[in-house]
Amino acid sequence: MIAQAIRLDLLNPVEIAYDVSGAVVRSPRGLDGTSDGGSFEFSGGGVLKATLRGCRIFTPERHAYLKWLAGWLRGSLRTVTVPVHNDPGGPFSVPFLSTLHTDGTGFTDGTGYVEGTVWGELAEAANLNAGTIRFALMGGGPALGGGESLGYFTATRGWRVTEVLEIDDVSAGPNPIYTVGLTRPLRAPLAAGVRLELVRPRCVMKLDPDARSIPVPVAVGYQSTVDIALVEAL
Repeated sequence: MIAQAIRLDLLNPVEIAYDVSGAVVRSPRGLDGTSDGGSFEFSGGGVLKATLRGCRIFTPERHAYLKWLAGWLRGSLRTVTVPVHNDPGGPFSVPFLSTLHTDGTGFTDGTGYVEGTVWGELAEAANLNAGTIRFALMGGGPALGGGESLGYFTATRGWRVTEVLEIDDVSAGPNPIYTVGLTRPLRAPLAAGVRLELVRPRCVMKLDPDARSIPVPVAVGYQSTVDIALVEAL
């Protein structure tokens, strides 16, 4: 799956609203609870949505990028990788963000991605559609309380995100082992030792079919705003 990293620095949205759609399955909707078809890998839990509100298109460079993005996502056939900005309302806020790679170089791609200093590591393998996983919380930080985002990478589906629904068990120690239920089951099997992103995880998304397209307004001085609705790619 080819997914371009979305350039949040060029879109500069006022806010990003995240939601989950299709958590209830009913005919003639697909297995994921939406009218978008879907497959067994996406059954249960719904799909993640992200709405970039008030994207400020104030320069020719931003206008050119918006025009390219509208073409790239047209028809909901191609995808982009979108960071989930969970740090403002989660336990892993600014002190747990790093703008550097592990080798000390900075993130300069303009995507808004940062590397968390706190992460999870799967304690045991998890199957496709697993609704419960066990992982070690690495790097210190506060205890989990439920609602935290968990991002993971799969070779077939790219980056995906779910959330902690409930905490079933937690061990003591510097790297406690959590057993947690998930809001959305895993989109692919994961091996033991896979890293879980807790700070600004990413998800492969496409244009929300209900949005139909991304408008490209043309105004004097490029003083325009636009909303962009995205949904997890199936």
